[in-house]
Amino acid sequence: MQMKREGKYLVRSLSFKGASFDVEEVELTKAQEAVWDGSAELWEHIIEAFYNAKDRADTSWSKHLTSMLWSSHQRFFSSLLMAVKVPGTVRIAKKALEDGHCVVIGLQNTGEANTVAADDGCSAAEMIVHNLLDKHGAKMLLDDEMSDIKARLKELKLPINPLDQLIDELGGPKKVAELTGRQSRQVCLQGEWTVERREKTGSSGDDINIEERKRFQMGKKLVAIISDAASTGISLHADSRVKNQLRRVHITFQLPWSADKAVQQMGRSHRSNQSSAPHFKLLMTPIGGEWRFASAVAERLQQLGALTQGDRRATGSSGIQAFSIETEYAYQARP
Repeated sequence: MQMKREGKYLVRSLSFKGASFDVEEVELTKAQEAVWDGSAELWEHIIEAFYNAKDRADTSWSKHLTSMLWSSHQRFFSSLLMAVKVPGTVRIAKKALEDGHCVVIGLQNTGEANTVAADDGCSAAEMIVHNLLDKHGAKMLLDDEMSDIKARLKELKLPINPLDQLIDELGGPKKVAELTGRQSRQVCLQGEWTVERREKTGSSGDDINIEERKRFQMGKKLVAIISDAASTGISLHADSRVKNQLRRVHITFQLPWSADKAVQQMGRSHRSNQSSAPHFKLLMTPIGGEWRFASAVAERLQQLGALTQGDRRATGSSGIQAFSIETEYAYQARP
């Protein structure tokens, strides 16, 4: 940084000229709000049960258990947050396809770790709770507490794994290129969800990603979904040397934990030698927790314009500034 300020070090970076950015807010339906509220009440009950168990003399408590409890809580609502975005994402993607564009959807987690043990369709969010109960609940909770939590969990009827539902509603694996690191996925056949392996005999996950990338760049598939595992080294932009010259509409379905990863994933559809710059869409819900999380990432993303074009407003930061909670009004509202 010192050498750069003194003019001794030059860093060339791709301009974002021609690229556009906007924020799309996805409204929740009454049914989705009911599931969210029910999930919040369920987790309030789960946390209370575990902390009541902590007070019992015949149980042990550790920092590891505290970490597992709250990380499960966080992963549960992260998965549920993705699930409520699926209808809006499908609507935006189909509109982009109708307008003559192709679509890149970026997410971080595939949900495979929580659904790999299932042999039929299941909810990733639901399996997070079951895994917590199976690993720690049997030792900590009473039998009636365990039964009550599982009964309330079943009543919620949580949605299927968001990634699998997204692929299904956009035409299935034959129309959607999946560039992720997972080995299996859930597919809907005649209304029934089943689990199938993605790999062919003798092939690896990287081989599948390369083949899926080729199909997208050739225009055989007009929708590509990329995860954190495929956010480095894969080019999905409108390269002048590939057959698929349609403008990319890049939908950020799930925000990463850091701005660096967000920029890295955006770079899959915005690279040199492109015939057209992408249109980035950041999907958000009215849920306050997501806006609080997005504000931290937005602060870092706002530096993107300053780094690439010498102007913080260069990337259309009016949309990014909407996430800022560090304003004069916010400070005045503090008790």
